[in-house]
Amino acid sequence: MLKYPFMRLAGFISFFLIFCVTSLRSHAESTLKQDLDEYFFQTTESFSAEIEAEGKVLYSNHAKGFHANSKHLYWSAAKSITVTLLGMAIYQKKLNLQTPLCEVVDEVRTSNPDLCTITVEDFIFWVSGIQWAEVYEKNATNSDVVEILFGTAHSNMAAYALARKKKHNARLIFNYSSGDSLILSKIIRKVWPEAVRLSSENPLARALDLKNFVLSQDSEGTFVGSSFLYSSTEDMRSIGRLYLQQGKWNGQQILSKEFVNLVTNPLHFSDKSFSYSASQLNPQKPHPAGHWWSNALIDDKVRPWPSFDPKSFSAMGHWGQVLLVSPAHKLIMTRTGDDRKKEKFEIENVGKILKAHGILK
Repeated sequence: MLKYPFMRLAGFISFFLIFCVTSLRSHAESTLKQDLDEYFFQTTESFSAEIEAEGKVLYSNHAKGFHANSKHLYWSAAKSITVTLLGMAIYQKKLNLQTPLCEVVDEVRTSNPDLCTITVEDFIFWVSGIQWAEVYEKNATNSDVVEILFGTAHSNMAAYALARKKKHNARLIFNYSSGDSLILSKIIRKVWPEAVRLSSENPLARALDLKNFVLSQDSEGTFVGSSFLYSSTEDMRSIGRLYLQQGKWNGQQILSKEFVNLVTNPLHFSDKSFSYSASQLNPQKPHPAGHWWSNALIDDKVRPWPSFDPKSFSAMGHWGQVLLVSPAHKLIMTRTGDDRKKEKFEIENVGKILKAHGILK
């Protein structure tokens, strides 16, 4: 007779425990969303933000007027797409890292022969030695990048970059340069014309089934690989996943593992002839990699994003556009917004939130 009340009590306890665990999990998830919402959409001015962990969407939200399929201007995060297309071309043996400029862009032999020996890899790491002023609104009259994007050079941006003087030999000084990125776009167009098609016809978009992804071109038909990429946050997460999977997509290798490792790590060339020491880099800022930005720990100095693993890397664009990949955590984050209006967006602040909720260990 006693066993039945006992069974009812045991059943009640089991139900109560399941209810408590479920409620706690729901509360934790709700609190995480609230904290992320507050940072993305109240503290900073975000348009869209998404976080994927272990292949599942952990967080997704959009400001009023935006939705999952909205195409956002990612500004200089386009540079990381440029190097991805380049990596695909290299994997297909259309060129290699040591290919010199004039082997591909033959007209430079007569128009600006001093540039001929600069290699593809030199352009990847922004150490071409070509004179370039990458300044923005505060010094627009002395800016090469403003001239190409909004001035008289906008119709043929790569030609403008290829006409700049060689200031010093390659691999001597790092100089972040949209000009180097535009020259890479020109090189890609020369060796693989279909690679710079606008949207769904682009081989990268086809390979990854990107639905809302547009490579903007100048009047000459060259992808503005420095600045003008329009993409949904979902499609950008796919780009991040390609790198998280070491260049493999649906079982097919489209970027070599070696290339992924090369371009997502700080300046260090494949032929080991050159690398930057920590003294030449600011430990508080992302370290320049190959058209990506790295979180690497150099000479035991502070990482730019301490909450994320040292192998993390990011595509970054003007006014706070971000695509972050954290391999150890199998995490991808993308954010679009406008840093002019509120507090400047910082990757590490999201990392602190994720760490507080146990997402990052």
